[in-house]
This record gives sequence, structure tokens and C-alpha cells, in this order.
Amino acid sequence: MRNVKKIPIVPDTFSAANPPKQMKKKLGGGVIGSSALLEVPIPNTGHPRGTRSAARKRRSSSQTTSNSPVAKVPRISSSRDDTAVGQTVPFTTVDPSSGAGATPSASSSDVNVAGDAGKQAMIVKPARKFGIKGLTLIRAPIDAILDENVEAESHSASQSGEEKPPSTPDISAQDAEAMANSMLRDSPLPNPERANEEIPEDGGSGKLPEGGEGKKLPEGGNDKQPEKPPAGNIVGRIGDVPKRAVAEVLANKIEKLKKIKEDSDREAASTLQQLKTLSESRDSMHRELVGLREVRDAALEVAEAMEILQKDGDEPLTLAGRLCRVPGAFERFVSTITRQYVGHVVSEALVPERPFLIEQATMLIEVFRWMLLFQLDRFIVEALQSEAHAEAQESVVEMTQQHKGAPIHIDEMIGTVRAALRSAAGGDLDFSPYDTAWVALVRKLDGGEGPEFPSCINCIARNQLPDGSWGDDAIFVVQDRLINTLACVIALTTWNVHSDKCNKGLSFIHENMKRLHEDDENWMMVGFEMTFPTLLEMAKDVGLDMPYDEPALQDIYTKRELKLAKIPIDVLHSVPTTLLFSLEGMPGLLDWDKLFKLQASDGSFLSSPAATAYALMQTGNKKCLEYLTDVVDKFDGGAPFIYPLELFERLWVVDRLERLGLSSYFRSEIDSYLDYVYRHWSVEGIGFTWGCSVPDIDITAMGFRLLRQHGYHVSTEALKCFEMKDGEFVVYPGQSSQSVTAMYNLYLAADQAAIPGDDGVVQRAKAYSYAFLQERRATGDLNDKWFISPGLPSELAYGLEFPWKANLPRIQTRMYLEQYGGSENVWIGKNLYRMHLFKNDLLLRLAKADFSNFQRQCRLEWQGLKRWCEKNNLELYGVTPQSAMRAYFLAAANIFEPYRAAERLGWARTAVIAQAIFSCFLSSNAYVTETMLEGLNNELTSAGHNLARRGEKYSTTENGLLNALHELINLFAPGEDASNDLREAWKTWLTELTTNDVQESCEGSTALLLVRTVEICSGRHCSANLNLKLSEYSQLEKLTSSICSKVGSRTLSQVNQNGTTTESTENLEQQVDQEMKVLVQLVYQSCDAITRATKQTFFHVTRSCCYVTHSSPETIDSHISKVIFEDVI
Repeated sequence: MRNVKKIPIVPDTFSAANPPKQMKKKLGGGVIGSSALLEVPIPNTGHPRGTRSAARKRRSSSQTTSNSPVAKVPRISSSRDDTAVGQTVPFTTVDPSSGAGATPSASSSDVNVAGDAGKQAMIVKPARKFGIKGLTLIRAPIDAILDENVEAESHSASQSGEEKPPSTPDISAQDAEAMANSMLRDSPLPNPERANEEIPEDGGSGKLPEGGEGKKLPEGGNDKQPEKPPAGNIVGRIGDVPKRAVAEVLANKIEKLKKIKEDSDREAASTLQQLKTLSESRDSMHRELVGLREVRDAALEVAEAMEILQKDGDEPLTLAGRLCRVPGAFERFVSTITRQYVGHVVSEALVPERPFLIEQATMLIEVFRWMLLFQLDRFIVEALQSEAHAEAQESVVEMTQQHKGAPIHIDEMIGTVRAALRSAAGGDLDFSPYDTAWVALVRKLDGGEGPEFPSCINCIARNQLPDGSWGDDAIFVVQDRLINTLACVIALTTWNVHSDKCNKGLSFIHENMKRLHEDDENWMMVGFEMTFPTLLEMAKDVGLDMPYDEPALQDIYTKRELKLAKIPIDVLHSVPTTLLFSLEGMPGLLDWDKLFKLQASDGSFLSSPAATAYALMQTGNKKCLEYLTDVVDKFDGGAPFIYPLELFERLWVVDRLERLGLSSYFRSEIDSYLDYVYRHWSVEGIGFTWGCSVPDIDITAMGFRLLRQHGYHVSTEALKCFEMKDGEFVVYPGQSSQSVTAMYNLYLAADQAAIPGDDGVVQRAKAYSYAFLQERRATGDLNDKWFISPGLPSELAYGLEFPWKANLPRIQTRMYLEQYGGSENVWIGKNLYRMHLFKNDLLLRLAKADFSNFQRQCRLEWQGLKRWCEKNNLELYGVTPQSAMRAYFLAAANIFEPYRAAERLGWARTAVIAQAIFSCFLSSNAYVTETMLEGLNNELTSAGHNLARRGEKYSTTENGLLNALHELINLFAPGEDASNDLREAWKTWLTELTTNDVQESCEGSTALLLVRTVEICSGRHCSANLNLKLSEYSQLEKLTSSICSKVGSRTLSQVNQNGTTTESTENLEQQVDQEMKVLVQLVYQSCDAITRATKQTFFHVTRSCCYVTHSSPETIDSHISKVIFEDVI
């Protein structure tokens, strides 16, 4: 590197303290600092520090042209402005006293202006190749310019880019100024008489020689430099150069400078092109990042599909942490061959164009390989492009646009529902205007004037409907509106407030009292015949003008007398009955000393705020006051028609979640709810709350079924409490009418939860409820006394037509999505009310979104299965698209969770291959049968195993069936041990097929083959091998084989010409029913040595066989269309 002196940039024609006005202009709004330096090269012809060594002198003389100060001057980055190459830039005048500087501008097109040419600064080359952080300012000393010839300059211009001078270090202004002054004081100007002296070996750090004559400057430089530098600024020395010499040189230099500028312009253009390329590269990287985000989204979906185990106390896993655990969860599903195949495909796709994705691809191989394993190539593409997810969310958004603030993402909906389930307490239901009015009638207990609960008055006032009534604003039931309105008008009139609202309420009553007969008899409000006549008497007492002689009221009075006659007054005071719920409707008949013995532990009478308020008004009982105070506080100044009712709410939540197909999202909440119910279970039955002294069959039957289906041991004694001597089952003793929904829940309990050893009450309950429901269906009288739902008739029809043994989960869910009314459904109490926790629109939207995702995945899986059938030419073996679709549908209707695709497709492919083999054996062509049998035996022995080891497969043209079986065994089974287990399962099935009569049903052996395939594909094959040693597992296999063989036989479906079943068919049905009870007991209530999932597999396969036998081909096709292909609206 050439020796450089750093001098302040101060022109000689102006003083630092008095710069011209035109130089005070700031460049770009800023002023260059006072310590701006200029790197000035020292020509080889006159080194000021001593004599060069011989070697460096020879090198210097041989490279004279390369040392041209114009072509190869050192550079300094004086600013960070992006200035074009070849442009002249302003110099700076520094005021030492103030530290400020002024920068006059210089033209980039005319080098003859802006003052002395020797003071021009030229940008020769950018300081960096890209991005340009700072620009190089050069200023060639005049002495050096005069010293060069044309040839040397030409040569130096061609090599000006070979050396890179050092950049000026970043130092403060004060340090830079001190350094410059020190250099000026200690270093003399170049002496021509000492130009030939060599630099000492120590780098020229020694002192200069004391004497010796120096050589003269080259031509054009006649002025000698003084031996000692004068004190002052070095600029004064630069100014001593005659301008005549400058003029002589400029004429020759101008062309060379232009050439240098052209070269610099070309280099600048090259730099700009590189910047453009860099910009394009940035855009490409941006697109790659977008792709990475899509991959991340897909990876997130895959990670969420797996239940990643996490130890207690661990920090929450990041996505990367979850992905790292996903491969371990999937390891048992994928063979070595599949891993190699997926790795090859992904690496070939990514390496050439996305080398920086290799590491990410390596990780994602482990995540996506299970999808490729099942030939779900379209699913991967959809996942990477996030189309399936976007469509699902778009549909959810459309459904929720009208609900401002409602969650729109399926995960958000799940989180919202989970939070509501975990915060459930005594019950989430509407306030009741009727009960709130009764609480508002309670006078101050301290003897003062006014209501004890003034908040109830406010609640009544703010909830009047526009027509002047109180009640449910969505469904108009005359009794609901009249009893609520009359009670509220009486309360407001009693306290002489809101007379305008009272007048509007009275007008509504006058207009609608005559409509009492319009209501359906089944929709009478609870206790209406007792409470409404009492309200009419109270209206008379406060002087309200009412149509007391309305003929429709006579029927109400008659029903009241009939009800009182059923339960004598002495029974009312000694035994808890439903009359406790309507104590406010029996004034003058009550002995409070006796009744308080029936008071609940929470202070209420059968959890009724109205009845408890009446008791408080009559007695001032403190426990009644405590109960009402707690209720009013919970319901924002109002009161519900009943509280608490947590047992009822928890059981119905579990039932609705399971019917909607959402139970897998809320396992812990369901377990918690059922634990609570089981803790309060009684052999006498249960009611709507744990302290309820009057159980009913509706809640008892629901609890009986759900507890048994989740492994709890409950006896049938509770059902006996509701069986009358005449064989009738009642909701509770003394009921005035039967409930459709209560009888339907009783039928479901007897049909789904019956086990061997049950008392005959279960069978009798099933027979009675079934006969009652069929009779009501025949007459079209399906309105319930406790529940109003437009979907109830359809729900009952499906439940009765498809018994539990032939009811597949996903079909039930699809039907129930149309039957479940969400918030439209209302319950009937003393008035209409809604249960928000299990009857709301959010649950319905969540269920629809979840089912839509299931349908989308099913359609993709079906397309893959169809291509698989076509690729292996399975139509040659009797496999039609319809039969393949049916095989897949049966699997998907039972195993529907997103992460269980392996089990679904393993089931479907096994059923298709088994059907194809069975068709070959039914063929009359002996050669075909013998050839196929030989090929199957080879595949199931060492020949097929060796073929898999070599990574080969059969020709799909000639041996498509063998290739399909080969793929199933070696690709679906997760590992070599699992492949061997699956191969053994097929050998067992094939042996039974060839040893038994082909014309007989093979449903039993095929059912076991399906069970074993599902277990192996799920990764539970290790536990399955252990299970084989258990007697319970063997019993499950025997039951499954026996039931499926029976329902698959032709005898079961044979019917006489007159339409009645044969005796043998009836016997088989009874045998099947008995064996199903044993199977239910093994599946739901056996020991934990066998996992619940494995036991459910046996149950799913058995129910599928029953479903196929129970349903006509047309029914099955309609279910396929509805479950998989018809969008949920």
C-alpha cells in the first residue's frame, strides 16, 4: 500500500475563519465535520521519509504507470451519500474555532468550474461493491499530476482497480484534527533532492538523513520545496503551484479524465446491474419465505393433529418442539422403504431450487411421510397451499358474520366452549319473569316499606317486550306470555311503579286471554293449572281489571282440582312431591311447620325461586332469604324458574357433545362431568340437582346410559323406582301426562346400555318406551311436555329405525346436525327458558365446521383409494367403484378422527382386497382360482417378504391384486414386525376361506381380519400380540366373529312372502341381541388390560356388519351421499 498523508481539506484561497458565502451551503442539509481528512499519495519520485530499499525501488520504477495519482489515488469515504461514480463533489472549509464547515457544490459535468482545478475532488470508484455505504473522495496533488506522462496515465487507468487503499478509520472530529496537526508539524514536504534515498529496512521509522542533495522534480515542477516546512497550514504550499502549469496539464488531462469517467460509469452501470440482481434475489427470497410460512402452517396442522405427550412441569412446546416429537409418534406407522421413498421425493424436489430448505425438508419428511404412505398426495398439496384450511375457515366466517365478536376459527370455538364447560356451576339458563315477579313481591323483612329485592323490580322493567308482554321473544306460547305478564303487572302494581308498563301489560292480557285454548295440550307450562288461578286471585286483590269470566279459564280450574285430588294434602306435607315446586299456587292449604321438614339443604323448596319466595313471604325463614339472595346475585337482579340444576345440565352437555361428534375435543371435561354425576348417583334415581328430593326418569335414564357407556358400574335398581304396577313407566309419581323425550331417553338407555345379568326391568322399559313412541309416531303426536324442538320428530324416527347395534357414529352425527336446533330450542318450565351451555349456536357452528373438515378429508382419501383401485386394475377382480366406496364409507363412519387416516384406509383397502379374493374364489374358472391361490401363498410367505426387502413390487397389469396386497402389507404396516403380523392375519383368513365352504358367509373371519388390520395400522400391534394371551381378548374375537357370521347369513334377512320373519330368523336375532349385550359389557365395563381404543375397534366392526344387514342398498347409498358428499349447511 502506498504511503499516504492525511491533510485537512481546506482550500488555499480562503481562510478557515472566513469562508466565502457560496461555500457555506450545506450538502444534503448537513455540514461535514471539522476533521474531514484527505488521503494524499506520496509519489515514488520524492519520498519524504528516506530512501527506498533496492527491491522496492525496482518495483516502483517498473510500475510507474500504476502509481499514477490520477488513476490510483487512495480514497476516503467522507459521507454516506450514494454518489455516482465519476462525479465531482464539493470540498469543505473548516472553521477550527467553531467546528463547523461549509461545503460549496461542484459540477459533475464541468471540471473547469468551481475554483481551482487542482482543488477538485473526483469520485473514481464506489467504496463498496454493493449497497454503497460511503463514497471515495480523491484529490490528486498537483505535484503528482504535473509529474506524469500520457503513457503512464493510460496504463495506470487500466489497473486502477487492482489495489484497494485503506479506508479512513472512524474517529471523532477532535482526534482527527489533532492527528492532522501533528502530521503537519512533524512531516516535511517532499524534497526533490532526497527522492532517490531508500527507505530503511525498519519501515522508514528512523530519522531522515541530515544532509544530502536531492534530485529535481520531473518536468513541469521547477519550484524547489523548502528544506523545512513552514509553520501553518499545508494548503498554503499547495497554493504555491503556478496556475500556468495547471493549465498546461489540464489540456492533456481532460481527455484522460473523461476516459476514466467513462470507465467509472461502466463500472457504476455494472454495480447497478448487480444491485438489480440483488433486488431480484431479495424478491425470490421473499417468495421462498412465503413458501416457508405455508409449510409452517401445514406443519402446524400436522402437529395439532397429533396428541403430543408432555410431562408435568415442562415448558409449553414451540412448534419446532412439537414437530420434533411428531416423528416419534409416527415412527411405528411407517416402514423403512417408505421413509427412503419420501426422502428421495422431497430431496429431489427441494435441493436444486431451494438448497437452504434442505434442513427444514429433512424435518418435515418425518411429518409428511405418513400422508405419502397412504397415497394422499393431493392432501399434501392442499395442506401446503392451505386451501383446505382456508375453505373451512371461510365457511365458518360466513356462518359467523352475523355474530359480532363471535370466534370464527375452529380452535377459537373449541377454546370458547372449553372455557364455558370448565366454568359451569349451578346452571346457565334464562331469567324467569314469573319467578322474578314473585321474588319482587317480598316485602322488607325488617318491617320497612318497599321490596326486599328492588333489583327484581328493575329487572322486570327493563325486560318488557314491545307488545307489552313478558316472556320468550322468539316463540309465542300463550300460556308463557300470559303467566309472565300477569305476574309482572301484579308486582309493578303492588309497588305502584311503572304504570305505563302495567297498562301495556294489561292490554296484552285482555287481547290474548281468549287464546288460551290455542296452545298445544302438550305444551302447558309446569304447574300452570295451579299457579295461574292463584295469580288471578291476587290480581283481584290489587284491583286489576281482568277478564275473570273468560270461558277458557274454566278448563284451567278443572285441571287444578284434578291434580289436587291425585295427591292428598297429608301426602304433600309428609313426602316430597312435585307439588313442592308450585307451593305459591296453593295458598291456604299449607302447614309450614310440616313443610319445612321437606326444605332442601340450600334453603329452597325443590329449587324453585317462586315457591321459596312465597315461603319467605309467609314465614320470613332465613334459609329461604339466603337462597333467594344468592340466586338474585347470580342472575343480575332476576331469578330463573329453577336453580340449581347442575346434574341435568352436565348430563345433557355430554349427550349433545357425543351426538354432535365433538366429544374427542373435550375428553377431560366429559370425564369431570360424569365423575360429578357418579358421585351423586343414587339407587333411587337422580333429579336435576344433587339435593333434589324428587328424582325423575328422564335424568335418571340419561345418567344410567352415559355412566355405563363410560365404564361406571350402576345398577338397574334406579329404573325400578319409575315402574308402576300396571307396567307403565312414569317420569315421576303423580304425573298428569307422559313425556315423549323422557320415554325416548328411557328407550336409548335400555337399548344401548343393557348388559347380561340385568334385571328384567331393562327389557320391560325398552318394550314399553318403544311401543309408546311408535304409537305417538303413528298419530303424529310428538310434541313434548318439556321440550320444544322442530327436529324432535326426525330425531325420534332415526333413533327408532336404527337400533344401537346398527347405528354408526358419523351417520348419527350427520342426522343430528339437522335435528339439533341450537338456540332455537326451548325448554318448558313454569315458563319457557333456554339452556345456554348445551343449546347454543356456537356448538352448532363448531359441529358443522368439524364435520365439513371431515367431509373434505374423506373426499381426498376416497380419491386416493379410487386411484389405487384403478392402478391395480381391481375391477378385473369384481371390485366396482360402488363396492369400494361402501368399504371406505363403513370405515369412515366409525373411525372419523383426522389423525386416524391410517386406520380408515387400512380398513377400506382390506375390505376391498378381501372382496376381490372372495370373488375370484366364487369364479367358475378353476385355473383362475388356482393361479390366484398360488400367488397369494407366495406373497404371504417368504417370496413376498423378500420382494419387499428388495423394494420391488408386482406388475399392476398382470398381478394388480397381488400388488395391492403387497402394498397393504409392506407399506401400511409400521415396520417389519407389524408387516409380519399383518401377513399372518391374511394367512389365517385365507386358510379359513379355503377350508370352509365358499358359498357360506365369511363375514366372521373377514371381521376379525378388519380388526387386526386396524390395530396393526394404528400402531397397537405390539399390545395386540400381548392381548392375544388374554382370555378377554379371545372372548372379544369370538363374539365379533359369531355376531358378524350370524348377521351376514342369508337366513337372518329371509322373509316369508307374507312379510313376516321366519322362526329361524327370530331366533338368530335374539341370539345376536344377547351376544351384543355381552360385547357391550366387554367394551364398556371390562378391565383395563385392553385399551379402550382396541375394544372400540371390535365394536365398530361388529356394528358395521349389523348396519349393512339392517339397511337396504338404497339406504346405504343415501347415507353415503349425506355423510360424505352433501355439504353441511
